[in-house]
Amino acid sequence: MGVAEDLKRTNKGLLRYKRELSSELVQKLTEEVSAPPKLYIYHPENQSYRREGKVVPSLQSPDEKQDKGKDEAEDLDVSASSSKTVNGVGDSTKQDRPLPASVKLYTSPPVSPDYGRTSLQIRHYEVMCDNKAKGLIEAKRKEFERMDQELQLMVEEKANELEEKQREEMRKLYEQTSRLQLKEKAETSKRIQQMRDSHRTRKKIQDDKLLEGERKKLQLQEEERRRNEQEKKHAVLQFYSRIKQTHDNLTSLFDNCKYKQHLPESAHTPKQVCVQILAKADAMMKKGGLAPEDLQGMKNLMEYSKNTYDFMVKHLEEATRKGKAEEVELAKQQQQQQQQQQAQHKAAAEAAQAAAAPTPGVPATPGTPSAVARRQSVIDEVVTEYELYKAKLDDVLKSLAAFTANTQMKKYRFELQKSVNTPINSIAPVDGSNLRDKLQKLIHLLGGHQIEGKHVSAKDTPEGISFCKNLIAKMFVKKGEEQVSSKHESAFAIAMVAAGLWLEHSDVGDLMLAHFHSFCPYIVPLYIPKDSSMSSQDYHRMLGYKVDSNGTIEAQDKFLKRMSGIMRLYAAILVSSPPRSNAVHPHGIEHAWIWLSRVLNMDPQPDITATLTYDMLQVAGHTLFSAYKVQFVKLLFLLYKEFLPKLKSVSVAGGPVARLEQFLEQTLNKFKMKQIMPHPDGYLAQNFWFS
Repeated sequence: MGVAEDLKRTNKGLLRYKRELSSELVQKLTEEVSAPPKLYIYHPENQSYRREGKVVPSLQSPDEKQDKGKDEAEDLDVSASSSKTVNGVGDSTKQDRPLPASVKLYTSPPVSPDYGRTSLQIRHYEVMCDNKAKGLIEAKRKEFERMDQELQLMVEEKANELEEKQREEMRKLYEQTSRLQLKEKAETSKRIQQMRDSHRTRKKIQDDKLLEGERKKLQLQEEERRRNEQEKKHAVLQFYSRIKQTHDNLTSLFDNCKYKQHLPESAHTPKQVCVQILAKADAMMKKGGLAPEDLQGMKNLMEYSKNTYDFMVKHLEEATRKGKAEEVELAKQQQQQQQQQQAQHKAAAEAAQAAAAPTPGVPATPGTPSAVARRQSVIDEVVTEYELYKAKLDDVLKSLAAFTANTQMKKYRFELQKSVNTPINSIAPVDGSNLRDKLQKLIHLLGGHQIEGKHVSAKDTPEGISFCKNLIAKMFVKKGEEQVSSKHESAFAIAMVAAGLWLEHSDVGDLMLAHFHSFCPYIVPLYIPKDSSMSSQDYHRMLGYKVDSNGTIEAQDKFLKRMSGIMRLYAAILVSSPPRSNAVHPHGIEHAWIWLSRVLNMDPQPDITATLTYDMLQVAGHTLFSAYKVQFVKLLFLLYKEFLPKLKSVSVAGGPVARLEQFLEQTLNKFKMKQIMPHPDGYLAQNFWFS
């Protein structure tokens, strides 16, 4: 409905039409306009007329079409002539103008007498209608222009109003924004002042807490220092009492031994060594203020005295056994001599002389040539240490022989092996929590706790914990020849876990040393001479070479690579720190110094001595310099000037000696330039435990 109403209000909708006309009006209009005349066309060929409804187009030339309505007078003349033509057709054709030959002559049709008047009225009416239309168009145009002007004025007024309104809104928005900014600025200033006051108050509280914390920290440190000093003094006294007791026991055993003549030459050295150890311990006790290295030194002296005592006891027992056997043999000989004296009274004097004379062909010195050659190639303390740890490992293996051979315990052994191999194989220098987790799992296992996810523990059998300890020690050493030999920087993460476990379980450390000596006797260092009764395969097995079932001995380059990995792991253990910062290292850097000193006092072996010396210096050199300062520099100078020529004289491959020589030259040049040795690649400091 809305559209219809809108259309009615338009200009065309407002027009009024007369839909019904009266009969008088219709008759008036029809009388004013007469019907058009009927036209007749004359054809000269057949001398007849034909009625047509329209004029033939061919009778009108183009010029006649253009001049059709020029003026009304010509139309009246044409009408008059047409009337004449109707009355006399033959005469009118003769009076017409000549036409072209291509145009056929047609006679004008008859026209009504009212034709001219009607045409003029029509013409006038058309002019009147045109003028009226033009007036209406002009009026419409003027009205459109007026309305357009009014619309322009309305648009301008509307635009001005909108612009003024926008300016007013912008002014109001600006004033509102300014008020908000001023308010926020005031609030911000107030808040900043409150925060400053709060910060001052909190800072004062924190400073007071820090001062109190520092005071408590200093107090705890002082208490810890005193407690450590007391513990160190107590430990030193215990070590000293054990050293003195060991010395007294050794002296008593040696003095009470009835068969000293059966002791070897090396067995007389432990007594002197024990006396020297006691003298060093007395000197350290008289010095007073004990340094951390004094505690470690006292512990080393105690262990050394214990090893010396064990070595001496072993030889005394052997001498006692030989002495008793000799007494039994002498008693038998005396009995035989008495029987011979009773049987042959006459030859008693000759028999006594014959018994007193030495028997030809029997050597006067006890021992075999191989044992003599072996004693000549090594230092006594090296042999003592090697035999001591070898005996410990043999005792453990002997005690585990029945357990490892028991087929019923195979599944149980597998679970224990898995609980050992998994944490050791997953050791990686990711962070300290990774190492602490692996160490805790091994300590948990050796503590007899239940294996995670299993209903078994190492203490389920008497041999379980001992089996795990031996397996752990062996696994750590195998990591050296399998992993560290190819990836040197991985040694330090393994070494930190090994040192931490060694600190908690000293017997695991002893087994670890025993396996180190078994895999690589050069770690002692022990250069085993070849016995004439040994085969080449057996001798190389003792030196650490691998020999397959066909008797093929491992290649020299592969052997040196494995030994290098084992030595690097051993040296990394010497310089790695256990997780407890205040704990004494169970096998510290002093053993690296001992190893280098022993190497300098022995004849070098081809390639292996140079290789392992280079590995020890590269891994432990920085820590040795930090501990021994100038003495370590002197040792390196001695290696370069005196020991290096010996290595060159026995070198076979040349590569190991060249590497060692280059390392010594570079290190000594750094010392000349007052530079320190850098840490080895992959080194992990003590604080890595807490990362």
